[in-house]
Amino acid sequence: MATILLEHRVLAPHILCDAGVMPLSIVDFDGERVVVSPFEQEICSTVYTGHSVAILRRSSVDEFLLDDIELLMNNGGSEAIAKLDAMFRASDLYYSEGCGDLPSLVSL
Repeated sequence: MATILLEHRVLAPHILCDAGVMPLSIVDFDGERVVVSPFEQEICSTVYTGHSVAILRRSSVDEFLLDDIELLMNNGGSEAIAKLDAMFRASDLYYSEGCGDLPSLVSL
């Protein structure tokens, strides 16, 4: 089920962001700024999620988008992550610094 994460530091199998799909990475979020880095070391404040995480524009995340994400994850097979990445890019849903919006971490 696609949900909005409230954690500030998350380790995920994949991070989908404007830089691409990052394998086994940590996303560190302080409420306004997001830093994605490859997994090297875990600290006690790191929350592991077994789901991929997308960094999207907060104003674009609504129940309809979450439903679309869930549908694609359930029916997309092994290509689900690539299809979501393409959808987020085509719809300009990825958060990037200077985009005039805040980030939202969405568990896929």
